[in-house]
Formats: sequence, C-alpha cells, structure tokens
Amino acid sequence: MRSPLKLLAAAAALALLPAASAAAQAPAATITIDDGRAGIEGLEGHGWTTVTVQAGRPTDFAVVALRAGADTTGFANAVGKLAPAGIGRWGAWLMAGSARPGAPYTSTVNLTPGQYAIVTFGEKTTDWVGGFGVRDVPTGAPAPEAGAQIELRDFRFVAPKTVDAAAGIAVVNRGRQLHEAVLAKVKGPVGRAVRLARQGRFQKIRFAGMPQQAVGLVSPQTTNVVTPRLAPGRYLLVCAYGDRGSRNRPHSVLGMAQAITIR
Repeated sequence: MRSPLKLLAAAAALALLPAASAAAQAPAATITIDDGRAGIEGLEGHGWTTVTVQAGRPTDFAVVALRAGADTTGFANAVGKLAPAGIGRWGAWLMAGSARPGAPYTSTVNLTPGQYAIVTFGEKTTDWVGGFGVRDVPTGAPAPEAGAQIELRDFRFVAPKTVDAAAGIAVVNRGRQLHEAVLAKVKGPVGRAVRLARQGRFQKIRFAGMPQQAVGLVSPQTTNVVTPRLAPGRYLLVCAYGDRGSRNRPHSVLGMAQAITIR
C-alpha cells in the first residue's frame, strides 16, 4: 500500500516531520520500530496515554485498535494485501504518522482495553511489525487539554483561522471516512496553493518547507492531541488521501483544503 502522502511528498521532494504531544500529564509509552519489529515500553493500562514512536530509519506507521475477537495472527497474515479501508474492517486506525531517526512521532490518544497492532508502510508493501495488549487497568489520566481543535469531516475541515500550535491541537475525525491532517508552508499566496490542492495539482504547489503530517490516516471517532513543530506563518491544511469512496480522488478535491495561520 502506498503512503497517503506520496502525492505531497513527490511534489515537495521532502520528508515529513513528526508531531509532538501536548499532554505532559498523561502516562507515557514508547514504541520502537527497527529491523521489521516493534517493541513497546511504559504501558500500564487504559486511558489517555502519550505514545511516542521512534524508528531506526524513516518509517510510515499506524497503530490499529483491533476489533474485539479479532484474530491477531489472521490480521498479521492478511495486512500485506489490505488497502486502508480493508485494514479498517479489522479495527480502528487510532494513530498514524511518520518517524525517523532523531525525530520521533508523538501523539496523545485514548487507549481502551484490548489488542492493538502496529503496521508499517513501504512503497508497495504493508507489514505487521508487532502488537500489544492494553489491560483493563485504568491509569486515571484526565483527557488532555488543547489550545485548538481541528475537526476532520466528510469532506471539509472545521478549524479556527488561527492556531497556537504550542498550546496543542486536538485533531478529531468526526466524519465517516478515513482522513488525515497535513500542514505545509508554501511559497507565494496560500490561496493559490488551496486552489491547486482542490484541483489535485499538488505538483504545481511551491512548498517552502517540509509538509508535516500532524495526524496520519485515522478512523472516525478518534482523537489525537499533538503539538506540531511549526514556525509561525500561513499554512496549507490538506487531506491528500483518496480511496474508492472518493473515486480515488484526493479528499482535497472534495473540499479538504484550506488556509490556516500558525502563531
């Protein structure tokens, strides 16, 4: 399976930067992905948890909360043949992003009791690299606070015009589709970049820096609280993912592209 951000990555010819968590009070867990395997440390139980994913090489990944009764071995064997929607039939895309050496990806998410799978994405492959269980032991962590909220809907963003990224951003998928939230600084007027994104012409956008996957593909009714490492300025907020539900067109073509100011 190709990464949902290949269109933007090819247009910018740049890698993605990680996002950092906004909720310092939440319990912390670390997932380490290296040599095709993943290990997890620090997980105590269910509740809001700050999960950091670190990798030995640039890695696109997802954490999938498997449905109750799902066969983890069956999922591990099947995942290499599944498109994103197919993975969604096994469970919810809880958290996704990109990590690279020295630049981990961090998000605060609500872990519920059950089984979780960790998958990685190559140019043409999807691989199960590990999993973990969350015990029915509450951590007592409160819901994290955020300075702003970005809602992912079908097919539009609901977001304030200006966001203080240092205060944290809650990215909530309130749609019925898989969506992502990417922030990219561009050269020239942001309005032009928005128009091009809505035309699906990402190769025409002049990026001024590396697009940042604030939140990768996530399922409906999921929340990620992140603090993107972004310089102040005007940004393009976009969902470049496309599937059969959008007739393989990027969701930006259906309306998921707009300008946003980071301060």
